Amino acid sequence: MLRGSRLRRPALFLAVTALTAGLSACGGDVVTAGEPAAEGLDAVTISGDVGKAPQVEFSERMDADGVETETLVEGDGAEVEDGDWIEANVASYNGFDGQQISTTYGKGGGGAQVLQISAEDPRFEGLIGTTIGSRVVVVGTSNDFFGQDGLGGTQLGVGNTDSVLYVVDVMREAEVTEGPDWFPTIISGKGDPQFLDFTETPEPSGELQVETLTEGDGRPVTEGDDVRINYLGQTATGPGPFDENYTQPEPQPSPVTQFVPGFTQAIVGQRIGSRVVVAIPPDLGYGEAGNPQAGITGTDTLYFVIDVLGAAPSQAGGQGGAGGDGAGDAAPQ
Repeated sequence: MLRGSRLRRPALFLAVTALTAGLSACGGDVVTAGEPAAEGLDAVTISGDVGKAPQVEFSERMDADGVETETLVEGDGAEVEDGDWIEANVASYNGFDGQQISTTYGKGGGGAQVLQISAEDPRFEGLIGTTIGSRVVVVGTSNDFFGQDGLGGTQLGVGNTDSVLYVVDVMREAEVTEGPDWFPTIISGKGDPQFLDFTETPEPSGELQVETLTEGDGRPVTEGDDVRINYLGQTATGPGPFDENYTQPEPQPSPVTQFVPGFTQAIVGQRIGSRVVVAIPPDLGYGEAGNPQAGITGTDTLYFVIDVLGAAPSQAGGQGGAGGDGAGDAAPQ
């Protein structure tokens, strides 16, 4: 966590592309290559309530001829426009064999995820003009969605000529928070930051920039403390956050001095309970070497949202201890 080059792997599920990856599970009825094929949605029945895992039953192998989008349930919320950020549940299926490829619903799925609707993304382009609360299905070929002659889907068990079905529940608008002019827009889902949007962010200044968005009422953090923090970090050139812990269990205390220098400088003096945003230039981050494992180059500025949850005098091994005098006795646990 921000120490040297020991960052965890990026939380890839936060990126839009990750909605096509990961969780392997059974879909509806399994079909085989020898069975008859039907075109698009004629091959499948989808039922269930919006917001809950859909019941998907394939009666035949699904073929697709281009991308087809259909709204099964029309919501009564605001209309979705190109470029909007939403929270959505998404499940995908291989139309060749009926197997589920991925899901954000229910156990193991993590719940609704933040994604940006774009006319340049064939999976979700058809959601433009739909409304919050809708259930939308999208059908296309592996080549339509994964490119490279469909070879991008092979790691998911999708053949280059297979069809793919997406079921998308448009749950709500994502929370969009503007910070200082030099900081990207914070996109939150389920109450926590999930993305930084750099659309209107100027070029970095090359200096350490820090601003407190919300000031807590606990005591200030000192260099001799262990701190508990939630954070999300992203660069302007990355596809999504390179690291975050909002989706992880309760954070453990860490010595303030073990973070990269700019991060330490940003949180020392901040009061417990504060939310801070920071831009860290390369010389106060990972230097000229960058952090290739996290996709960070030697010229990347690091942008962070940081929530200071607790602090206490540092103990041996960074395990923390009693004595935090912040709001709600924020000693690390």
